[in-house]
Amino acid sequence: MKRLATFTVLLLSFNGILEANSVFSSRGLGQFRAPAEYLSIAERNMTLLEGDFLFEYDYATDGKVYDGNFMVRPERLNFFFALPARFGLSAQITERYNLDFSIQSDSARSGDFTLIRKVLSRGGIGGFRIGVDKSFYDIGYLGIGYERLFGGAWERWDSKVLILRPDSDSTIVDFEETTVDSLLYHFAGNGLWGMAGVKVGPVEVRGFYGFPLGLTVTTELATLRDTSTTDSVSYTQPAEFGGIARFSARKMGLELSYLQLKGEENGLGLVPGHHIQLNSLWKFEHIDLTAGVGYNKWYVQTVDTSTISDVFLSLGTRIPIKSYGYGTIGLTGGLRKGGDLSEYYVELRAGLLFKELWKRRERMWGG
Repeated sequence: MKRLATFTVLLLSFNGILEANSVFSSRGLGQFRAPAEYLSIAERNMTLLEGDFLFEYDYATDGKVYDGNFMVRPERLNFFFALPARFGLSAQITERYNLDFSIQSDSARSGDFTLIRKVLSRGGIGGFRIGVDKSFYDIGYLGIGYERLFGGAWERWDSKVLILRPDSDSTIVDFEETTVDSLLYHFAGNGLWGMAGVKVGPVEVRGFYGFPLGLTVTTELATLRDTSTTDSVSYTQPAEFGGIARFSARKMGLELSYLQLKGEENGLGLVPGHHIQLNSLWKFEHIDLTAGVGYNKWYVQTVDTSTISDVFLSLGTRIPIKSYGYGTIGLTGGLRKGGDLSEYYVELRAGLLFKELWKRRERMWGG
């Protein structure tokens, strides 16, 4: 990971950077993704099973050059089971930090040498979260949980060193050397989280806190010369805390969520990050519509200490599936900025939300 930080600083110092999915994911641990219970308050009196896929297109530019890229990946599988005595059991596999990016620099000169470099990264950090909570008289609840962080990332570094000599109207290559380095990262870490909520009439409020227990990053480096090295280093991921306020009526609902990331400086360049989002739900006879707006300030900065932030709008729908739940489709569009770089992105989420699936099947089968 130290080698990654050094290479990234060198690369991002060049001009004319092209990227997608997203160059800012090369900073810190990658692009942060919040778990489900930090973004929305789900129903707690029935069994729920929810799964989502994410289709994403990023278009990036520094005002002079541009690049685009398309990615598809699973985002989240979330499960909640209502237990006797007002207890609840939850389990979730979710993306926590995304490390998908592609970066290419314009040529950089040093003496007689010209360097062109390209980096491709795929992977990230996932989280397996399990928790238990207890409700009190349908008014309030408390919950605690454990999270296991896992995953890996692969990076390919293509570097080309040239000696160029002008010759009348053309350029002659006197020397050319190409090298390819591959880096494999393995992630393993732990965390605890807790939440508490209160519901009074149509209003529900939840607070939550995620306590980090550390993350180990093991790096393997392989080159064209068949040499390899292994390094291991430990970090403390940012702490997560915030809250959600929800108002529910028969035909509509509003939900405001706030999340803050904060950690001590430990080699990752952490700064306080904020995520705020307002969502609305409108219920019609055969379909539900959703709309939202949000702002996100990243927990890391660019190499030149510029703030990374994005603003976004979202639209979506929930289509009822008789006796099962809903099919969900959501479209998000936004602008992400950091220094001289701008990214325009579009995300399409598609998923299924099952409610009380097992109980419904038992009744149908006569159980």
